[in-house]
Amino acid sequence: METLPEAFKALSPYKQFVIYRLEDNPKNPGKKIKRPLDYRTGAVANPLDPKNWADAETAIAAAKRFGKDHGVGFVLTKEDPFFCIDIDNCFDTTTNKWFDFSQQIIHQFAGAAVEVSSSGKGLHIIGSSTPLQHTCKNGTFNIELYTEDRFIALTGWHATGDAGRDFTAILSTFIDEHFKKTSIANTTTLNNANWWSTKPVEEWNGPTDDDELINLALKSISGKKAFGNGASFADLWNDNEEVLSVAYPPQKDDVYDRSSADMALAQHLGFWTGYNAKRMELLMRQSALAREKWDTHRTYLKRTIHTAYMNARENAASKNESILCVYKQSPDKPIALPEGLPDVMRFNHDLLPASLKNYVCDAAERTQCPIDFIAIALITSISAIVGRKYSIYPKQQDDWEVIPNQWGCIIGRPSTMKSPALKQALRPIKKLELIAQEAHKKELKLYKATKSVDEMNYKKVKEQAAKLDKEKAIQLMLSVDDDKEEPVSKRYIVNDATVEKLGELLNQNPNGLLLVRDELGGWLSLMQSEEGAITRAFYLECFDGNNSFTYDRIGRGTVKIESCCLSLIGGIQPSKIASLVRGALDGTIDDGLIQRLQLAVWPDDHDSWILIDRKPDTDAQKRVDAIIDTLDSLPNHAPNELRFDTDSQILFNTWYTNHMKKYLNDEIHPALQSHLMKMPQTIAGLALLFELIEGGRDQVKSQATTRAISWAEYLITHAKRLYASVTRGPYIGARLILQRRNKLPNTFTPRQVVQKGWMGLNTTEIVNEALTTLVDYNYLRLEEIKNLSGNGRPSQQYTWK
Repeated sequence: METLPEAFKALSPYKQFVIYRLEDNPKNPGKKIKRPLDYRTGAVANPLDPKNWADAETAIAAAKRFGKDHGVGFVLTKEDPFFCIDIDNCFDTTTNKWFDFSQQIIHQFAGAAVEVSSSGKGLHIIGSSTPLQHTCKNGTFNIELYTEDRFIALTGWHATGDAGRDFTAILSTFIDEHFKKTSIANTTTLNNANWWSTKPVEEWNGPTDDDELINLALKSISGKKAFGNGASFADLWNDNEEVLSVAYPPQKDDVYDRSSADMALAQHLGFWTGYNAKRMELLMRQSALAREKWDTHRTYLKRTIHTAYMNARENAASKNESILCVYKQSPDKPIALPEGLPDVMRFNHDLLPASLKNYVCDAAERTQCPIDFIAIALITSISAIVGRKYSIYPKQQDDWEVIPNQWGCIIGRPSTMKSPALKQALRPIKKLELIAQEAHKKELKLYKATKSVDEMNYKKVKEQAAKLDKEKAIQLMLSVDDDKEEPVSKRYIVNDATVEKLGELLNQNPNGLLLVRDELGGWLSLMQSEEGAITRAFYLECFDGNNSFTYDRIGRGTVKIESCCLSLIGGIQPSKIASLVRGALDGTIDDGLIQRLQLAVWPDDHDSWILIDRKPDTDAQKRVDAIIDTLDSLPNHAPNELRFDTDSQILFNTWYTNHMKKYLNDEIHPALQSHLMKMPQTIAGLALLFELIEGGRDQVKSQATTRAISWAEYLITHAKRLYASVTRGPYIGARLILQRRNKLPNTFTPRQVVQKGWMGLNTTEIVNEALTTLVDYNYLRLEEIKNLSGNGRPSQQYTWK
């Protein structure tokens, strides 16, 4: 659209124009979705937010600037007089004619602005009217009517008529024919905040834990019949398109009728939550049905929940019942325990640059370890080789700088092959370390020989100076260079060093080092101790890679470390990292150490094993070695500063904005929130690494950026599992005790459980939490035994029900 068509000139006085981008619909191949954007930056934006609106001229220029597949839209509000009738699929491709009913509507609104929609098979009819009550959809004729809270994707194709022409009388008749008016009473109820409850109705007594509630709903047998449709709660929750397409046939070009599915899910959740409206909304947003419309159409989700609530009331009234139909759990029947650890994404080798894939896959297969272990350790080691040579500025104007060093941690039970995985992944960097050691030996041998010769020369000069007067002797002695420094070995890896020695090594290797601990437990124990307070502070400074650190010691004096750049990788067992996580969660060790383990992964254990005995893929090894040699040979000086190119900046800004908005809320634990708030730095660093691995040296391009952003979703699932190991610890412990109940007597004490030495149940406090959970879920009965002496606290014992 070069200019605003004459048919839409009536819209131009209103600064309510937005831009959009046509994108492929991932859930409906061959179809397009209209993605609203910020006209200034091209980032995804809320079209209903006035700060994203522009005048027509500005919006048209922005869409033209961003290029192909970008268009201009207009936002309907209460403040403007316009309406839009949207008719879908009304073009007959066999006859190349518009269907009769669409032509009838055009004739009915003769003179209104009409254009062909972006699909090429629909129409927009835009006119003016005074406010009228109406619903929005007519599924019979695939027509929709909007007067507010909606953006219309304008095309200008074959646009005729006048959007400013008044059709109040005609529209009123049209609404009576096709859109049943919303009753004033119902509208008043929706706008009345009293119905929007934050508590369940009194007769409900279900679980207050969301995961437990969803687990019950997913397992419900009667779900398919409860609301008169063929889709169960699980089908709706997981967006089972095969089932939903049959239960809710599509009314336009889509897989199924999404509005009907939204309503069905709201009705299910009303039953399970006791019509706690706020909880219903939060849970709906966690489902796979969640979509952009829930945010861009401001009242849509609230109206859906409200309708489900009103339907429940009407249903109860029709049966002369005063209470709603809601979930009630049996007081005696055992309740299914929620899952302990949340699921994590499996590592997809497409997350890796092509040049690394074969090496990582080959090593993981031969080692019989999760591919995650090899990938994380290799990427971390490459980040240490790049170190401070390159940095990225994730914003175009801001001075926020990211050094790409990474902190990784592979988490798994004993015998999950953590150590062999580290050995395979670190082979390339250890090869560099060996080469550097051999080079240092030669340099040291030359240095010693040179020093011996210099000492002999110095002795001769000294003898000559003794025969001269004082001034000439001083000049002669000053001409002798006997202060050559002993060569220092180039280092890549450090395993166990005091903070003072590590500082010295970093000064000698300003590009940075890789801290490798086969077992991170000892290092973390030091970090948690009082003696490790200074050490901990120093390591925290090393995370960003561009900080300095000064320490003062009586023996060493004042030592300033100019380049605190450290990458970190190691393995640890779940039970050992739990104490650090617990400290972050309860605030006792809340300085951000655990949150810096951005590349912490905790994959599922392998459930099978086969003997693999083959030679390593030498071609893959050579490719990785060549990449690492190339990165190692890059000049080691002040960092080369890169930025995203135009397309990549849009990609990063969009992800960055959505990520921050999603996790800056009160629904997640502050410790996990802090972890996720550090992730943009990690993603920017990974994008830079991927660009360098693929040979880029000027700008970070879209392929590397897209790959890095894909890591975010993967890493977030592992971060949630890491923190859930403590927040959901009682469930984990309870499930373990329940699985091994045959190893306990019918009546037992917490001490007997502790004595079993089961993983994660090693303290009385943790065991008591797990047993209390089993009591709450009706598996155990608690009995208190009074002390026979009458003094002291009663002891506790538990009996299986």
